[in-house]
Amino acid sequence: MRKQTEFVRALGIIVVATLCSMSFAVAAPPPVTIELPTPVQADTGTVMGSATSTVFTVPSGRRLTIDFLTVTGTKMANQTLVAISITTTLDSTEITHGIMSKRSDEFDGFNGFRDSKVVQLFADENTDVIIRVVGDLGTTVAAWGATISGRLEPISTN
Repeated sequence: MRKQTEFVRALGIIVVATLCSMSFAVAAPPPVTIELPTPVQADTGTVMGSATSTVFTVPSGRRLTIDFLTVTGTKMANQTLVAISITTTLDSTEITHGIMSKRSDEFDGFNGFRDSKVVQLFADENTDVIIRVVGDLGTTVAAWGATISGRLEPISTN
């Protein structure tokens, strides 16, 4: 019995020594890529007259979130500003959002208009963000421009 006990001890020591000298490879987890939103600022430039202007085209694989919008311009003092709007497409549905305008002081026969808003509007990939400014019939807005600020976010493929 004593020989068996010594044999088991010796075998145990050999097993422990073998296990201690072995290296166990652990597979590293696959790398995780986190794509952060990309800031966006875009403007129409100066647009002459009542018109529609594309301010931004959303690239493929991205969704645009618009956080801030500004529209400014001038019109004849006797003219009525009929509409200012922004059109976006979300989930293949195009929607137009109206924007209120604040008049500024008259100068040299012109009135200025402007509005800035904190918004949360979305636009799908491969769609245009469109701004429209319209004066009353028979007259045109002299000049205007619009800017947007927001972020492009990757579209989840899950």
